[in-house]
Amino acid sequence: MNRISTVALAASLAVLAACAGKNQSPLLPERGVKGYEREYFLKQESYGIDQELKQKFASGEISEGMTQEMVRLLWGPPDREFDDLEGKEGQDVWEFVTREGNIIASVTFGKTMVRSRAIGPEKIVTEISGDRRGGWPEGQPLPE
Repeated sequence: MNRISTVALAASLAVLAACAGKNQSPLLPERGVKGYEREYFLKQESYGIDQELKQKFASGEISEGMTQEMVRLLWGPPDREFDDLEGKEGQDVWEFVTREGNIIASVTFGKTMVRSRAIGPEKIVTEISGDRRGGWPEGQPLPE
């Protein structure tokens, strides 16, 4: 009985470590969705988004004017979220950090845009500090 419990615990920890590994990768594009989901977004759900922003999205780079959805698709959920910080009322700030807590990038969403009445207003990126490519090497294809 004791051996079975130990094996079950070890297997559970291995699964948790694998899940945490993706969400804690220092390369932010590895935390985002799969390549086919990014392609689907570009083909089916990017109505009203500037062509230049679509190209940057396809290359894995975050840019001013992107929506929260686009950032979440590329880099996954933020490690830390803040809203209405002093001096940034009405804005949301997302931070993406390493396991050690070092900031890879900080993304501020402020203004809203309406690209479709069906979707409604969306907050867009107004400021980025840190690595716009989320640690991903320039010229390398994004993970599939």
